[in-house]
Amino acid sequence: ISIIASGSIAGILQGTFVILRKKLSFLTDGIGNIAIASCELLGFLTISFLAIFAPISVMIIVIRAGLSI
Repeated sequence: ISIIASGSIAGILQGTFVILRKKLSFLTDGIGNIAIASCELLGFLTISFLAIFAPISVMIIVIRAGLSI
């Protein structure tokens, strides 16, 4: 279920960015695409970082909590 949900969310986000880029490109004559691309990259890097390090952090916290009991 999580694979389907994450794929759906990724598809929705990508579709939203495509529409936003198209409209912003029309309104700013292409200059606004830099801002959208930068925000998109920052957001996806943040999500990727959290996907890797959040489970590791939780595992460390659970192990330490188990050792201190």
